[in-house]
Amino acid sequence: NTQIHKHTNTQTHKYTNTKTQNTRRLRHRNPPVETQTSTKVLLKMATEVDAKIQAYQGLRMELAQLIDNRQTYTTQANETGMVKQELDLLESDAAVYKLVGPVLIPQSHDDAMQNVDTRLEFIKGELDKADKQIEAKEKQIEDLRAEILEEQKKMAMKAKEEAEAVAQAAVNE
Repeated sequence: NTQIHKHTNTQTHKYTNTKTQNTRRLRHRNPPVETQTSTKVLLKMATEVDAKIQAYQGLRMELAQLIDNRQTYTTQANETGMVKQELDLLESDAAVYKLVGPVLIPQSHDDAMQNVDTRLEFIKGELDKADKQIEAKEKQIEDLRAEILEEQKKMAMKAKEEAEAVAQAAVNE
C-alpha cells in the first residue's frame, strides 16, 4: 500500500515514502501542550531581552555623548590653562585685551587673571560632574549587561529543556 513518488528538483531527484511523510506530519501538527506553553514563555523572554538590548544600546549612546562632553571640557580646560600661563608671564601693568564679538576691549591684568581663574574653576567643576555621570552610566550599562546575559542563559536552559521534552515525546510515541 506504500506509494513512492518522484519529486523533481532542479539539482537533484528525491524519492520519498508518502506513508512515512504523512505520519511525520501528523506527529508535528499537534505539539504537546507543554511545548506550546514553553514556546510562549521563550517568545516572551526573547521579547524582554530584545527590549533590554535596545535599552542597553540607548545607554551606550548616552555614554558616548557624556564622553564627548567631557572631551570638550578637557579641551576648554587646556586652552584656559594656556591663557593662564601666558597671563602669568606678563607683568601686572601689561596691556591685556579681551575679544568680545569682533571688538578687542582693554582689560586690566588683575581682572583678566580673575576671569581666567573663575573660568578654570567652572570647567574643573564641570569635568568632575561629567566624570561622575560617566561613572554612573557605566555602572548602569554593566548592570544591564549582566541582566541581559542572565536572561540569555535562562532562555538557553529553557530551550534546552524544551528540545529535550520534544525529543522525549518523540521517543515515547
